[in-house]
Amino acid sequence: MIRTSTMITALISIFALTAQAADPIEFKVLHKKGRVTTLKIVTKSVGSMKMGEAIPEQKFTQTFEQGMRMTCLKVNPDNSAAYDMVLPYAAMSMNMGGMQMNFDSRSFDPGKADLTTKMLGMMFSVLTGKHFKLEMDEHGNTTQVTGMKEAMKDAFAKLEEEAGSEQVSQMLQQMNSV
Repeated sequence: MIRTSTMITALISIFALTAQAADPIEFKVLHKKGRVTTLKIVTKSVGSMKMGEAIPEQKFTQTFEQGMRMTCLKVNPDNSAAYDMVLPYAAMSMNMGGMQMNFDSRSFDPGKADLTTKMLGMMFSVLTGKHFKLEMDEHGNTTQVTGMKEAMKDAFAKLEEEAGSEQVSQMLQQMNSV
């Protein structure tokens, strides 16, 4: 049974993206040096979006799956803890307005991919396998994440360089500012 704050953080993230729970759920936090927690996080979205006046509303479905592995590096006297976090893989399936996009970092081959999948591959390849530092308080609340912002900045820079388009560059700058 996984009882680390990793599980709490992951479940809270999932619940925030899905329907709200009817009653509060409490987890006991037990940080333990050396404990490794591996998670598979899947989010599914269904909806529609409007992209400007000239383009009609588009219906979409999206499933995003990512692996997460966290290793407790240190437990402090106040029961806060430091973790090493790595995202071993990411996969996405999206259908929008009849256009289908599929990506899985575990089987990605840039030589066989179309332009959209190549761009997804470039972005996710910068993030998958990258290690981040995570600090949690004694209750399992994340207090600090180190390295994530830099990795995202690297991902967008790599995409911008590869795309070579002013329009794509502006879109990526907007996405990176969120």
